[in-house]
Amino acid sequence: TGHPTGYGRGRGLPALAGRRRQRDKWAAETVVNVRRLTVNIHAVVGDAIVVDNMELGHPPRRGEVLEVLGSGETQHYRVRWDDGHESLFYPSSTAHAVHPAG
Repeated sequence: TGHPTGYGRGRGLPALAGRRRQRDKWAAETVVNVRRLTVNIHAVVGDAIVVDNMELGHPPRRGEVLEVLGSGETQHYRVRWDDGHESLFYPSSTAHAVHPAG
């Protein structure tokens, strides 16, 4: 008789493989969509990075670019934020660079 799902008779394996293929397809589509949402801002060492806060009443976050990492569409930055801590920053749609005058 076997397992109620038919696993013992070989019917469960194709069903599982089909679910894995569907999951992998969704994961691939998600990666493509994330890549389309990537925002390219171009900053150099010394530029300011400003990240607008999406919550009403909260000020934007500001930092100084210390190092430019990556190149082209994968460019990201080491930033020292106004509160003194440093982190790697990958640009988002709420961020922009401010180039110093001069």
